[in-house]
Order: sequence, then C-alpha cells, then structure tokens
Amino acid sequence: MNIKTEINLSKKGVIILILLLLPLIAIFAQQDIPKIGVVDTSVIFTTYFTKSEGIRSIIEIQNDIEEEKTRTRNEIIELENRKLEAEQNNNTIEAIRLLNLIEEKEQYINDYIQIKSNTIALLTNEDKLHSTFYSEIADAIRYVAFKEGYTIILEKQNPIFLYYSIEIDITDEVLEYLLSQQQDE
Repeated sequence: MNIKTEINLSKKGVIILILLLLPLIAIFAQQDIPKIGVVDTSVIFTTYFTKSEGIRSIIEIQNDIEEEKTRTRNEIIELENRKLEAEQNNNTIEAIRLLNLIEEKEQYINDYIQIKSNTIALLTNEDKLHSTFYSEIADAIRYVAFKEGYTIILEKQNPIFLYYSIEIDITDEVLEYLLSQQQDE
C-alpha cells in the first residue's frame, strides 16, 4: 500500500467515525443541561427574619402593650390628681371612689400586660415560628428556581463547593421575592 491509499483510508475512517458520532451528538445536544443555582440562606435569615410575619406580629403586640401602658398611665395620673384635689377639699367619699378607680386601672394594666405577654410567648414558640419562617423561605426558593429555570439549588455556604460562578447565585432574587410578598400583605 502506498501513502496515498493509507491517507484515503484514514480519511474515509474519520468520515465514517464522524457520521456514526453525529446521531449520538444530536441525542446529547437535545438533553437538557441542568441549571444549578446557589442561595445564601444566612443573608436571607439576617435580612428577612426580622421582617417575617411572626416577628411582625410580636412587634405589633409589643407596640400595643406600650401604647396601652401609656394611655392607662395617663388615666391613672389624671385620677391621682383628682383624688389629691378631693382630699384637699376634704371630700373623703370622692377620694375613696377615685382611689378604687386607680386600683382598678392598675389591676387592668397588669392583667393586660400579662395576657399580651402570654400571647407573645405562644407566638415565639420556636418550632412554630421557625417552621413558618423556613416554609416561607423554601416557598420563595422554589418560586425563584422555577421562574428562572433552575433544576438544582444549593446552599452557598456548603463547604463542599470549591468553585461556583456568581451568575448562579439567586440569593438576591429570593430576598426580593420574599420582600415583595411582604409588601403585598
């Protein structure tokens, strides 16, 4: 065999090999390549946790307590001034009536604070609060992943990762979604 014949045979072999591989390449080209994203849950926790529904409810109750304490305290001060005036006018019956009202107001505010504090304690039950919070975050991650076409979302802080592209980080999108849901409420 001469060199020309060998080259022609090797060219034919390469062409045949390419023709055989083309259908395989086409099949693999049709396969969806998974889109992988990462999310930094520590950023979401620190940014969103204080804005979550459970925490907002607790803060609202704490504000209610402070408002009621201030309102009731002002009423008590007014009653004490009226009682002092009644005592200066030697109106013992009125002074005793006002003293009873003051004691009722003081008991009322103590009971109110106790009831509201018990409500806060129930709301801060960590299992319930955290499960709601984690559920909100998981729903947001699923929403963003589906919307953006991700097939896998991984925790950014996982020490197994040696490299990832910043382009796959969806932390900001998840946080944006959570905050937009909050504004809708």
